[in-house]
Amino acid sequence: KSLPSVETLGSVDIICTDKTGTLTEGKFQLNELLPFSQLKTEELWRFALFACEPVITDSMERAIFEKAPIKWDDAKWSLVHDYPFETEGKHMSHAWRAESGETLVAMKGSIEGVLVHCDLTKEKREQILSQTKALASQGYRLLGLAGQVKPITGKREQDEQKLNFLAILTFSDPIRPSAREAVQTCQKEGIVVKMITGDHPLTAHAIADQLGLEHSHDALYTGTDLNQLSLESRKEAFQRGAIFSRVTPEQKYELIKALKVQGKIVAMTGDGVNDAPALKIA
Repeated sequence: KSLPSVETLGSVDIICTDKTGTLTEGKFQLNELLPFSQLKTEELWRFALFACEPVITDSMERAIFEKAPIKWDDAKWSLVHDYPFETEGKHMSHAWRAESGETLVAMKGSIEGVLVHCDLTKEKREQILSQTKALASQGYRLLGLAGQVKPITGKREQDEQKLNFLAILTFSDPIRPSAREAVQTCQKEGIVVKMITGDHPLTAHAIADQLGLEHSHDALYTGTDLNQLSLESRKEAFQRGAIFSRVTPEQKYELIKALKVQGKIVAMTGDGVNDAPALKIA
């Protein structure tokens, strides 16, 4: 609808691209449920299913349902509270009640975000984070799973307190066959490619290596890193960085804006709701 945008694309200096579903196929396959709990396997899978939406629309949740050895058991359980995805903590949770009156909370999300709500020893926490780094560095997409049988209050901050960390779910998401060639072509023509993703930084780094995306190892920024920088330092980071992980919609918007202020012609590609502000300004 905007012909000037199409014309300007021919002079683009920088492409900021989402990772999942853009550089990768977005077709998730659940490889493993790695337990960190003494619960029986069937109970772990029940918490994994209960952490998902009752009506599946998300590809990662679909992969969980396809892999689960047990079936959805909504005849004996009813969803009491649906606590939606929180962009800051990158997690979501559900509170359920059984016909018997038993209640539980099931949570899934980024490992770091889920750990904030778990009651763990320092040793256990370090063990989980160490395993997370090892798996993410292989390019796996990871979800943390937590939950507990507990009374439900209807207040999110209370229902999500002192949960048990149950497992790490590992997913593979193959690179699009055309993506590596596209990235190489852009870089050969002098177009800078920057990857923006909500994934773990080591996962993003591994995918960048597979794509041949040019990046400096000391210029990989997370959303938390950016928040700790001054305004001027953030602008410098946006210029230097090639991989930005665990970023918020606001940070995506600020990145595009900072690059445009420098006189760069910036293109943005993404397929998620959280990409919309950055897409509009690009």
